[in-house]
Amino acid sequence: MRIPVVVIVGRPNVGKSTFFNRAIGRRKAVVHDVSGVTRDANYGLCHWAGRDFHLVDTGGWVPRADKGMEKLVREQVEITLDRADVLVFMADAQCGATDLDVEIARVLRRGNRPVVLAANKVDGPRDESSAAELYSLGLGYPYPVSSLHGRQMGDLLDKVVEELPAVTAEAVREDVRIAVVGKPNVGKSSLVNALLGEGRMIVDETPGTTRDAIDTSFRYHGKAITLVDTAGLRKRSRVREQMEFFTALRTLKAVESCDVALLMLDATEPITQQDLKVAAVVQSSGKGAVIVYNKWDLVEKDSKTTADFEKETHWRMPFLSYAPVAFVSALTRQRVSSLPGLALRIGEAGKAKVTTSEVNKCLEDATAAHSPPVGAKNRVVKIFYGTQTGTAPPRFSIFVNDPKSLPASYERYLSRKFRERFVFEGNPIRLRLRKSK
Repeated sequence: MRIPVVVIVGRPNVGKSTFFNRAIGRRKAVVHDVSGVTRDANYGLCHWAGRDFHLVDTGGWVPRADKGMEKLVREQVEITLDRADVLVFMADAQCGATDLDVEIARVLRRGNRPVVLAANKVDGPRDESSAAELYSLGLGYPYPVSSLHGRQMGDLLDKVVEELPAVTAEAVREDVRIAVVGKPNVGKSSLVNALLGEGRMIVDETPGTTRDAIDTSFRYHGKAITLVDTAGLRKRSRVREQMEFFTALRTLKAVESCDVALLMLDATEPITQQDLKVAAVVQSSGKGAVIVYNKWDLVEKDSKTTADFEKETHWRMPFLSYAPVAFVSALTRQRVSSLPGLALRIGEAGKAKVTTSEVNKCLEDATAAHSPPVGAKNRVVKIFYGTQTGTAPPRFSIFVNDPKSLPASYERYLSRKFRERFVFEGNPIRLRLRKSK
């Protein structure tokens, strides 16, 4: 299912990044009082009122900027507008409608995207009257919010969700989609070529050759497979060109639309922050995963090399400890032929269903071996029952008397027990603690 895109726009220093951070629930965007700190677009997955959407934080928009960094930001913002399903136009209620706000509103009114007007920095009831001036922008009701304190953000997000495109039924797919992801120049296109047995992709040593996610289909032992070769995700400090931002966004969408992600790493280099960033995208997407070390032919090996690599990988990426590790050479095609079968097996494991009786037998055995710890105020946490509520990734609801008192460490323990008992190879397990009625 396609996830909609919601873009936050506005002039510099109106609190877009503060709003972004609070909406996605973590401090991802850099926030500072100095105007223009956010130069590149930032993006994160937001969940509200039962809907998922990409929230995009853009730099301060000056529509007529024609030089320097302001020009680059303007170009990126304007391209972002074409990809948005809904726009959140943020203004500073304390300043009122500035000339720049009026200019931006004029541009937005000419577009065909829904616009939700946010009157930011309304920190209390006494400030709400200052938001009324923003009616003059001609974009409807200005929702008074405080991004800093989270005040009345729920009303604004309710309106955003109301404006999202309706959810449509997905067409039934017979193919298994495998996304090849990783930082630039780790050999993604070379691996796709090796899997296909022909040079369909442009392969070059210059990082960033692949701009778009490219789909290519083939059959493996009678199974239809679609390979998605994606452009590499770069460090944010290096994303200066507007095309590269959308390359990263396409990579996110490719991961969302796949069944299994092949996370490629360079075996000749240590794991980098860029690698960890792509790995985090794979993990948060809930997709099955394989960690693939490329250029294995260039590594000097002994009997412990493979085990050492696996140990180091799972130490650096503990959130992907469920993902098997493969060692290949796209250049020599060493072990490349094993990847489609492994990916298909992981794709099937993600669709596995477990009966409620099996879930509860696993919970019974897990709690007998290790009881839940005592919660706040010495309250004993009781686990009543559980049931599987979804697949790809496997999702379970666990009903307890006090969800907030069950620590994350015990949730991880239960996940391990589920993984030991059931066949979820290469897939994350999502647990949702719910209060028993």
